[in-house]
This record gives sequence, structure tokens and C-alpha cells, in this order.
Amino acid sequence: MMGIVGPGIPFCRTLTVLPIYQVTALSQTVELTAIPHQEMAQASHLTQVIAEGVNQRLHQAELLLSVCGRRRASDRLLTLLQVLKTIVGEPVTNGTRLSLRLTHQELAEASCTTRVTVTRLLSEFQHQGKITIDNTNHITILE
Repeated sequence: MMGIVGPGIPFCRTLTVLPIYQVTALSQTVELTAIPHQEMAQASHLTQVIAEGVNQRLHQAELLLSVCGRRRASDRLLTLLQVLKTIVGEPVTNGTRLSLRLTHQELAEASCTTRVTVTRLLSEFQHQGKITIDNTNHITILE
């Protein structure tokens, strides 16, 4: 996982040096808007919005890299959940609900571990009172 793109955050090939770039839409309502370079050059407010979005992506990349710096799988997964809380968290009465639903496999890939380990750790985190998982499979990080 290289990042999460939401409303107003720019996404394009020129923002990466990776030769392969794949995008997966996790929402039913996705709208991409192409902005020609000429239009960007003529609209300073548009350039500012894009610069702010690029800055958000840079911060996000740093947060995601911090996940890989943890030695233990449990620390990596817990750090990933905290990063997701920052990026896609919605405050609820008992904590912060992640608006993004990720499979155990996607969480495993993003935290450099296996799906089996993620399943086990999520169960442990629930028993420890760190998270809850609702009937729509959204994770809430408890306060």
C-alpha cells in the first residue's frame, strides 16, 4: 500500500517514480477528473490545491513507512491501524471508526506480515479492548 487517495487529493503518474502503479477503488462512487497541464498553469488556485494534496500524500507516505520500521508484527499492525485512524478515521462515541474496510490480506500486505497473523492479532486486539469490529466489518480503535 503506497497511499490512500480521497476527495481533493491528486493522483497521477507524475507523482511517483514507481514503474508499476495499480489503483483499486474501494468505493462504489469514484470520480476522476483529468486536469490538463495548461489549465493548471493558468489557475494559481488549482496549483495550490494540488500542492496541498501532494503534501498530504507525502505525510501519508511517511506514516506508512513508519509501519515497516517496527520489528514485531503486532507493533506493525497496531501502527498501521493508528495510521489508518489518522487518514480515514471517523470519530464515534467509543473511539475512532475506520471508514475504509480492508481485508485481512490487505492489512497483512500493508503491515508486512501474513493474513493468518493479522487474523490472530485482530482477535487479540479485540480481547485486549484495543479495537472492536462491527457487523459491517469496520474496525473501531477504542480510546
